[in-house]
Amino acid sequence: MMENHLTVLTVEDELHIRQTLVAYFSDLGYEVLEAENGTEGIEVFRSRHPDIVLTDLRMPSVSGLEVITTIAREAPDTPVIVVSGTGVLNDAIEAVRAGAWDYITKPILDMAVLGHVTTMALDRARLVQENRRYQVGLEEQVAERTEDLQRANEALAAEIEERKVVEKELTRYKEDLEGLVSERTSELKAVHQELLEVSHRAGMSEIATGILHNVGNVLNSVNISTSLINDQLTHSKIEKLGKAVELVKEHEGDLGHFVTEHPQGKHLVPFLSELSTQLALEQNNMLQELESLDRNIEHIKKVIYMQQSYAGRVGVTEVIHSLPSLLEDAVQMNITSVDKHKVEIVRKYGDVPPLVADRHKIIQILVNLLSNARHALAASTRDDGLLEIVLTLEANSQVHIEVNDNGVGIPPENLVKVFSHGFTTREDGRGFGLHVSACAAREIGGMLTVHSDGPGKGASFVLEFPFITPSMSEIAY
Repeated sequence: MMENHLTVLTVEDELHIRQTLVAYFSDLGYEVLEAENGTEGIEVFRSRHPDIVLTDLRMPSVSGLEVITTIAREAPDTPVIVVSGTGVLNDAIEAVRAGAWDYITKPILDMAVLGHVTTMALDRARLVQENRRYQVGLEEQVAERTEDLQRANEALAAEIEERKVVEKELTRYKEDLEGLVSERTSELKAVHQELLEVSHRAGMSEIATGILHNVGNVLNSVNISTSLINDQLTHSKIEKLGKAVELVKEHEGDLGHFVTEHPQGKHLVPFLSELSTQLALEQNNMLQELESLDRNIEHIKKVIYMQQSYAGRVGVTEVIHSLPSLLEDAVQMNITSVDKHKVEIVRKYGDVPPLVADRHKIIQILVNLLSNARHALAASTRDDGLLEIVLTLEANSQVHIEVNDNGVGIPPENLVKVFSHGFTTREDGRGFGLHVSACAAREIGGMLTVHSDGPGKGASFVLEFPFITPSMSEIAY
């Protein structure tokens, strides 16, 4: 157990969770203060001035958001970490906007994660405070040097006969001041770099949002495939096979006579033939859904892996032998939802040779564009929904992919905002999909654009990125 000599305030209305937090941080050497609601939490904060605050969001009386707002207003340098329930993304966003430094979801499976987040928040607060103190000290030093220079100038005017001596002194003073400024500038750059790194870690919530959104798109298809398999198993004809076997066992001694002469036995062979056909069909359908599940789960794994390595390195490129196949994978992730709304899908795939690109960023963009088109068609009152996918290789060596729909369309005033972070016109939307897609397009050296003639006239999204020819060794590999 280490001695931190720091104070933690935990504001939590659930007693067993509060007791767990108190025990954990006490073991780490913190002085732990506790409050069972927001009102008591604010009172304890004002009287004891803790170094860090952990608060729930949903509490009786005063909510966690009010606690966050109060602390951000009265003591903006005090870190506030939200410890609240899972699956409420809006709460997390609102808490960060109100002034929370980080967000941890319940249940906390590994308390070490909370301990790490707490340490990082305290380190960040320490850096902010040290930087502020340093700036004040530097200003004082500059003020002192300014006063020194003023006195030197006064001495120069009063003692003109000692001008040469004073000039040498001023030269020495100037050199010292320049050295001091250079030294402090270097120190400020180092502190600034540390602050950037801390801010980067604190801003990982946006990446987490991208993960949730992209995985959520694929999970729609996973849920549909799972429901179809469950329905197949629930209504399977396999039970009838068991009844047929029981019937055969009952007439095991005279099976030949039973099958050829008995009124019930005469139907046994045709029944088994028909049952075999039905079971084969069921098996084929379930295999197709399992293959779809496997593809979607693999894509989820790839999206998560890509986002986890997003901040550390550039996307991984590979040889894509068939862009149409990649387009079809993206279509399959949305196809069931599209079929549900009786939408015609038109594919216009041109001849595009193998190329080098980031496969998973491209499919991430396509899934988001197709999902966006699907929602636009679902919101339309048309009974002739059309989704068109166009793939061409332009003369300027740019891959050109269009996703066109005749859905609800986009008003002119929204065309400039569709790729903005958080912008959405859907009640259940989050405004992340198109923003993340536009960022991904830039990362692969391309761009994402949109056109619409207005409400009710559909929309056209165009992805363009460079065509890079693979080497022979890459194609062989």
